[in-house]
Amino acid sequence: MQVSARADYALRACVVLATAGDLPLSAEVVAMKADLPGKFVEAILTKLRQARIVTTQRGPGGGCRLARPATEITATEIIEAVDGPIGYVRGLNPQHLDYADHAPHLGTMWAEVRALLLQRLDHVTVDDLVKGRPTGA
Repeated sequence: MQVSARADYALRACVVLATAGDLPLSAEVVAMKADLPGKFVEAILTKLRQARIVTTQRGPGGGCRLARPATEITATEIIEAVDGPIGYVRGLNPQHLDYADHAPHLGTMWAEVRALLLQRLDHVTVDDLVKGRPTGA
């Protein structure tokens, strides 16, 4: 399985925003602090805003900040905001796959893999990443 650059960058951007607290940061500052391409960060922050993970403030001194406390935002939310549902196979929820007679248990395996991914990612918050607890422990 491969994690997209979008997902990695979105997580990194959220960590930067979390360390800024209530101070809004411009996309340019987030990109610089996270060592990410500026245009890519702008697109990611737009998706995170649409998912209500970040909020924006216009005007001088404006920018983005987390919409909720970092303890309430999970890795799952962030990844799905930029990449869509985690663990889907060919764009479908594994529970809805039908392999008929040629591989009847493959859908079950994909569903289990998806459940394991979500179980882990649902328990990792932005705060965990900031504080060096990448497993959510």
